[in-house]
Parts: sequence; C-alpha cells; structure tokens
Amino acid sequence: MSAYLVAPEQISEMVKWAVSRRHKCYYYNLFTKKEIDTDPENLVKILAKANVDSINARYNEQDNSADFVADCLAELNTEIANVFIDSKDRKVNSVHVEKAMLNLILSRNDEEGEE
Repeated sequence: MSAYLVAPEQISEMVKWAVSRRHKCYYYNLFTKKEIDTDPENLVKILAKANVDSINARYNEQDNSADFVADCLAELNTEIANVFIDSKDRKVNSVHVEKAMLNLILSRNDEEGEE
C-alpha cells in the first residue's frame, strides 16, 4: 500500500463537507475517546497532520508536517481574506469561511478540467 501527500485544496474540500452539514454532528477521536473541535482551522490542522503522519509511517520518514499544515492553512486563510474583502462586511464569519472553501474546491475542479 502506498501513501501520498494530498493537495491543500483536497484538505479544504474535506473540511468544507464536514462543516457544511445541516445538523450538528459530533466527531470523536476513537483512540483518545475525546470530541474533536470542528472549527475549520482545527480540522485543516488535524487532516493535514494525519496525511503527513501516514506518509511518515509508511515510508519511515521524518516528520515534516509543519510546512504542509502551514501551506494548507495559508491556502484557506488567503481565500477567506479574499471573500471577506469582496463582501465588505465588518468582520469575518462562518459564511466567509464556507465561501472560501467552496471557491478553493471550484478552482481546483476548473484546473482539473483544463488538463
């Protein structure tokens, strides 16, 4: 079995799905038996770190998750800033985060369609 580093946009897409649920969902870490904070930024960190951890475990490599997590968060935060500026609202809210993640997903789909 192989492992690979997913694109930051894929992390954003998974987070978008997780936070766009109509009903409140509760997520638990089955190992620690603790509830997972479903704040989008926290979910990005968890998924990005898990991706790197799986690669490190598979190929016995050193942990280099900090750079990848930072890249994923930068991708999300840049898009949130763009949505916020366009909205002319006074503060960032969950709608800005959701629109930002959707924009990332759509731009990724457009790039794949051009190939």
